[in-house]
Amino acid sequence: MHTSTARVNKNVRPFTQILEGTPSVSNYYGFSPLKKGDLLPVIKHPASQIIHPGSSIQENLPKDITPVELAALGNGKRPLVILFRPTFNHNPFGQIEFLNTLQADIQIMGGSLLIVSNAPIRDLNRQLHQFSHLWVLSDPHNSLAEKFGLFTPDNPIGDWLSGIDDNIPLPAFYVVLPNGEISFHYIDYNFRTYQGNQEDIYQQAVIRQLLTRVYQDAQFINHNRNPAFKHP
Repeated sequence: MHTSTARVNKNVRPFTQILEGTPSVSNYYGFSPLKKGDLLPVIKHPASQIIHPGSSIQENLPKDITPVELAALGNGKRPLVILFRPTFNHNPFGQIEFLNTLQADIQIMGGSLLIVSNAPIRDLNRQLHQFSHLWVLSDPHNSLAEKFGLFTPDNPIGDWLSGIDDNIPLPAFYVVLPNGEISFHYIDYNFRTYQGNQEDIYQQAVIRQLLTRVYQDAQFINHNRNPAFKHP
């Protein structure tokens, strides 16, 4: 079982970044991620860098480089959970048991799960050959994470957290409605959802909050033609 060795620098505190002509922005470590209420940016990703449920995972990489719009992956009928799950310390894709359980629970609540990894597609293909039901997007250059504000090339997360030598994105959970609005966000600044076993992670409040939001959003989508139903 993979356990994170990341440890937060206890001397680090949230700070306020003042930009000329703009109000102050509170953030952590100099990152300004997308948050609840923001709209999903227009993002296209090569189909060859996406492993989708039911696909035939092979060592030979797919040739299709047709761009796929990220918003279209939610199919317009379910809330889409986007989980940024960066890999580090030479572990291509840790805690698959947790991801399997999370996907199953999200589906029960009426949503879909898309996992974004910074591992190369070849490594993901090799490791996930028995888990073709997982939906994984390879983002080795962190271009997608950067558009979400979870990665900046000149601000390595290892400068803030000990135990991380690679410049990787911040882990994050997002729930996105079919109209592209982000209805839930959780940025795991301290990599707490990496530490411990599956049971330890599932006891964290963020997982319960995430599943509750998925269920509420799914109910909203299913009843959006009923004027008496209001989005929570």
